[in-house]
Amino acid sequence: MSGILRNAPAKYARSYLHTETDGGDLRHALRNPGFRYTVKSHGTSHGVTANTARADLVKLAAAGLLAATRRGRRQEFIATKDLEWALRDHGE
Repeated sequence: MSGILRNAPAKYARSYLHTETDGGDLRHALRNPGFRYTVKSHGTSHGVTANTARADLVKLAAAGLLAATRRGRRQEFIATKDLEWALRDHGE
C-alpha cells in the first residue's frame, strides 16, 4: 500500500473518494474544508486499527492533501482549502 501512495497519491485519493460511502472520506473533506480529522475518527469511521488510520492520514498529509497539526498531544489532520486543486496537481 505504501508504494501505491508514494507513486500515485492522487490516484489513491481519487479511488478512496470513489469507493468510500460512509461520508468520512475525501468527499467529506472536499465539502468541509478546514474540518479536523483524528486517528480515532478515521479508524472508527472506516473500521481500521489506529496504526492503519494514522498511516493513512500521514500519507495523505505527506501528499499535500491534508495538513497535519497538533492540539495538545492529539494529532489532527485538516482538509486544506485547496484540496480539489491539490488532487489535480497530483493527477496525471
